Amino acid sequence: MSRTRRNFSAKFKSELVIELLKGEKDLNTIATENNIQPNLLRNWKKEFLDKASVVFDDIREDSSAMKKIFANTPSFFILSHWDMDHIAGSFAATKSFLDRKWFVPDCADACLSAQRLAKYLDLKGNLYRVERSKGRMIGKIYIGNNIIYKLYMGEKVSCDISRPNCEGIVIKYEDMNTTLLMMGDVNYASFNKAVNNYNKTLSNNVPEPLFADTLIDYLIVPHHGSKHTDYNLITENKPIIKGAKAIICCTDNEGANRPNYFHKEKLKERFNVFTTESDAKKIDYIKIQL
Repeated sequence: MSRTRRNFSAKFKSELVIELLKGEKDLNTIATENNIQPNLLRNWKKEFLDKASVVFDDIREDSSAMKKIFANTPSFFILSHWDMDHIAGSFAATKSFLDRKWFVPDCADACLSAQRLAKYLDLKGNLYRVERSKGRMIGKIYIGNNIIYKLYMGEKVSCDISRPNCEGIVIKYEDMNTTLLMMGDVNYASFNKAVNNYNKTLSNNVPEPLFADTLIDYLIVPHHGSKHTDYNLITENKPIIKGAKAIICCTDNEGANRPNYFHKEKLKERFNVFTTESDAKKIDYIKIQL
């Protein structure tokens, strides 16, 4: 008796691969739940990653900003935390991502796939880990007299977001004309806690401002604009310090609450707000010096 060959749609394949990349379930579990062979899903994942550049080629045609971004090859990565959606960005940035240096938080509670990646990078001598013991400023990087990168480690606070998300790395870039804050998935309360902890260590230096008191020209909004970010701290009932743009990395999936309506409305009090799906052509690239 002949076996009927199953046909799988591209949508079905991509949904399963994306679920696998999230790292919440392992490959065998997803394969069993969908009645397919593990090797088949493994092949789909490989095909998905091999063809990822095609997606970005399409984006390049629509956005001069993306052309300029993908013309550069990063020499190292700073990973906010070990969620697979953040790790996947490195795959798209360069095919030689495993040969780059990675500056990362500790990954003891990351998914198994992330832990395997960390172990491999460590064996290659490319992993530089930061202990997630307390919210703080990790360090400062000066470029000349007028450019500074400030790196913070968030700290878990009362907001209902996961510990790994709270305890991620935040990058703050400042030059004479621009302040850019890249928050990863670190919520506003966790960032404020890191700033407060740092300020307690100071004697004569000028303290760092909390989020509501910071002049931020460009903000990469935390956690895809979700509700889990203590967004009332964006203004904290203080005089509004206006910025230029807040960019939410999301697909405008109202069912997933990303972006959250109230979070987005609060952002609008300080910024012109854009989402990467709806407003991709309106978001010009932000040029900073490395």
